[in-house]
Amino acid sequence: MTLGRVIANAVGNGKSVSLSVSFSTTASEVVRTTRIYTMHRRLLRVAFGFYLITHVLSHPHPDDLTEEDANKPVDTILWIHIFLQAMVWGVMFPLGMVLGITRSRFHVPLQVSSC
Repeated sequence: MTLGRVIANAVGNGKSVSLSVSFSTTASEVVRTTRIYTMHRRLLRVAFGFYLITHVLSHPHPDDLTEEDANKPVDTILWIHIFLQAMVWGVMFPLGMVLGITRSRFHVPLQVSSC
C-alpha cells in the first residue's frame, strides 16, 4: 500500500492472530497525490473534449436543403412523438413501478414493452 504498512503478527499457538495497521502518511504525500489526481482529471477532461469535437466535425453537415426537405410535414411526426412520450413516461412507467412495488408478475413485461 502506498499510504501505509500492514503488519500481521501471529500470537500464541496459531489459533489467534493479531492484526495491526499503521499509516505513516505525511501532509506532503497527501498534497502530492491530490495534485496528481487533479492533473489527471483535467487531462482526461481535455482529451474527452477533443474526442467530442473530432466526432462533431467528422460527419458531414448538409448546408443546402432541397425544396422538398424544407417543406416536409413535421407537424404529424411531432404530435406522434409527443403522444408516445406522454404515454410511456406518464402512464406505462409509473404503472410498471407500482406493479414492481407490489411484486406483480406483469412488472417486467410492461417495463420491457415500454422501452
